[in-house]
Amino acid sequence: MQQTPDTPEEIAKVARSYTGQYLKPLLKGVAPGRIERASKKMKAAE
Repeated sequence: MQQTPDTPEEIAKVARSYTGQYLKPLLKGVAPGRIERASKKMKAAE
């Protein structure tokens, strides 16, 4: 059986998770209004 992530930090590490994509910038301290822009920058850096 596959273990599912339990904490927000674990969920943010799951690349296919839409919730994780939302949580990742929040956990890094990015203001909610800047999430989309930060998300684009993070994807470009990967």
